[in-house]
Amino acid sequence: MNPLNFFRRRRAETPQHQGPYDLGTDQYGTERFAGRRDIEEAALDLADHRRCAVKNEQGKVRVSEPTMYACAPVRDESFQVVAVLALQIRPEREFTRILQLGRMGESGETYAFNADGAMVSNSRFDEDLILLGLLPDRPDSRSILSVLVRAPAGNLTTGCRPGIRRAQMPLTRMAADTVEGNSNVDVAGCRDYRGVPVVGDRTWLPAYDIGVTTEIDVTEAFRPLTILGRRFSCGIYQNGGRRRFRQ
Repeated sequence: MNPLNFFRRRRAETPQHQGPYDLGTDQYGTERFAGRRDIEEAALDLADHRRCAVKNEQGKVRVSEPTMYACAPVRDESFQVVAVLALQIRPEREFTRILQLGRMGESGETYAFNADGAMVSNSRFDEDLILLGLLPDRPDSRSILSVLVRAPAGNLTTGCRPGIRRAQMPLTRMAADTVEGNSNVDVAGCRDYRGVPVVGDRTWLPAYDIGVTTEIDVTEAFRPLTILGRRFSCGIYQNGGRRRFRQ
């Protein structure tokens, strides 16, 4: 979407809102942005449901590719906002790459999602999601804007097949709590969008209307504790046997 059209749409959607998306006209009928404080800072449109024609990873122009913009106002000599300078960003590259820095171990991942529960970054498990049927079997299949962070009744990776459509499933416990504006740590474990029990940390970013979470499978997270518990139990058994032998 053209950045100017984006601000026009936001003004049309919220006519009562006197904020950074307000449009006015000068004596010549030229549209101008009000330029409040929060637009004077770099405004980030994650384009959760807004798409435009961009080149995909294969270099082909597509109208179904997710995109995002970093925008800043352009002012004239009288400090009036006369234009918007927008940098178009490929979210599956820059944005997802930043979140990938939060990966850990074999199952840890960091991803972002919007208030509707749709991913706005790519999953670590895109290949697995294709095999599970959550993504179409195409070379360009990506989880961004395609996978809903909803919880199936069981673990899809171990053969569970839900009896209802994904849109009818509830948000994962993590996502449902986060979209309410909460930031929490969950060590008790809950199912993720694959139905796999995970633990993790999450937060809601109200400035961008997205949530960010870092999760890792319960089995991997507690593996060191399980090993420690086994060794501890083995040590107690051995010490008990020695005491009985001495007696």
